[in-house]
Amino acid sequence: NVFRKIKYIMGYSDIIGTKWMGLFIALILNLLFIRPRVEKQIIKLAHGQKLSGKQKKFSSLLDGVLSSTCPRSYTINFKKFSTYAKGLYYLRGRVRLGTVDFWNDPEKIIAAYAEVAGEILVQSQHGGGYGIESTMLKARQCEFYPGPFITWGWSKLDGLGGQFIPLPSPLLSKYKNRHQVKNETIVFVGDPIRLRLDRLLRNYSSEHWVNYCKNSRAFLSNLDLQIRQKLIFRPYMSSSVDIRHEHITQTFPDIPLLTGNLHEALLKCKILVLGSPGTTLNIALAANVPTVCFWDKTSWHFSDSAIPFFDALREKKILFNNPADASSHINLIWGNVDNWWNSEEVQDARKQWERQFAWSERFWWVYWIKTLMRAKILKTEFK
Repeated sequence: NVFRKIKYIMGYSDIIGTKWMGLFIALILNLLFIRPRVEKQIIKLAHGQKLSGKQKKFSSLLDGVLSSTCPRSYTINFKKFSTYAKGLYYLRGRVRLGTVDFWNDPEKIIAAYAEVAGEILVQSQHGGGYGIESTMLKARQCEFYPGPFITWGWSKLDGLGGQFIPLPSPLLSKYKNRHQVKNETIVFVGDPIRLRLDRLLRNYSSEHWVNYCKNSRAFLSNLDLQIRQKLIFRPYMSSSVDIRHEHITQTFPDIPLLTGNLHEALLKCKILVLGSPGTTLNIALAANVPTVCFWDKTSWHFSDSAIPFFDALREKKILFNNPADASSHINLIWGNVDNWWNSEEVQDARKQWERQFAWSERFWWVYWIKTLMRAKILKTEFK
């Protein structure tokens, strides 16, 4: 649409949690920082090298796989996307701020043209997992490599040299310390059980999801009946999945589904229950929502730098390895959740996580403008 095209021309895509203020910051950066840029070294592959018989067979096999799996964005749709991207405005040395959407192929091609034109891509974190997962292949290639990357608090990732800029999240800042108990509800949030994908991505095995469903039912089975009657289940709503709520509703048909606004519900609930360390965990801990988590440690590959923060959550009984232990804890504290959640040691663990992975500030944009205006990466030649 016209508004999106204007944003692209101005060197801005989207920053989750904001609209006009992100565009305003992008405009400031464009006006103040237009600098010469040093071209990146491009590694050229040698041509004409003779291949052995085995190498030829492998090369032929590889060509077949690449041809069969090549996305339409680079075949029948490429001309259309490329023509649109070429028609936009690029300025060598200026900052292009925002998030390149993994699922938006035209936007990725625009970013590629901007990179070739000599613009400085400054991308920003747009969800959970960043800074804690050790296997974020898409992010490493598409977000960390091109230029500076704005995080929600973390400044380094194991074994990866990146230009990470920690800043408060506009999204999380909307919810900072906003939790107020207004009902007796337990909100149990489901994961996206994706057994089918239309892209080549790292995904969990079917066994993982089978265990996930078993663990979810085990958690519910161990809850005291009078407490379980307070629970509502939120299926993952944002994408097409193979299993949404059947693993819960077939065994517990009395459990109602939450289909409305999740964030409004968690700001009012008595306890939030999570089965994975995604974006909702960051929102909950920034908002100071009493939260209980459980997941199998072997299903996740966390970065070494994040493990102490998970250990702190586990020590203070925010995180459990076993679903039955998680529900037993809720059974124990149900009569006075506030005493547990507001204790000094639990709040310390929450605040440690918030500072590292869920930084939020009421006036987040002040931090962004001050930090980006004095960032050396934007004042000097980008290498």
